[in-house]
Amino acid sequence: MTPSLNVPDRDPDWQDCHAGPLVPPDTAASDAFLRAVDHAPGWVMLAIRLRNALGRPFGITPATLADRADFLARMPVLADQDDHFETGLTDSHLTFTLSVETKPGRVAARTRIWFYNRVGRIYLPVHRHLMKRMVRGSAT
Repeated sequence: MTPSLNVPDRDPDWQDCHAGPLVPPDTAASDAFLRAVDHAPGWVMLAIRLRNALGRPFGITPATLADRADFLARMPVLADQDDHFETGLTDSHLTFTLSVETKPGRVAARTRIWFYNRVGRIYLPVHRHLMKRMVRGSAT
């Protein structure tokens, strides 16, 4: 069963964009996204385990990058063209979308977040650093 995504009909509460080189330069956006997931730095797994442990009492949906198929099965695809891929998740604390756009030799990853309560904001300091590293992963 494909998960659904409830994107609010208002501007996001927070958004950012990180860009970097894309190797090879003609990589499709979905492949750049998957490469970034596959090349996530080791500390990301530790951060995800910590997030899951701290979030469990608050009903935050557990996340994992260890099982690529399971990770992708949780993520509904909103757009999948050669130069634009978008996915995201909704839980009781927030909705986020992640879009990856490619141009020859460049990749940009944009995150948009709609918060439903304060718990969803806890992740933001880690997110900024994580996205920079993930964009670098699409160049390896």
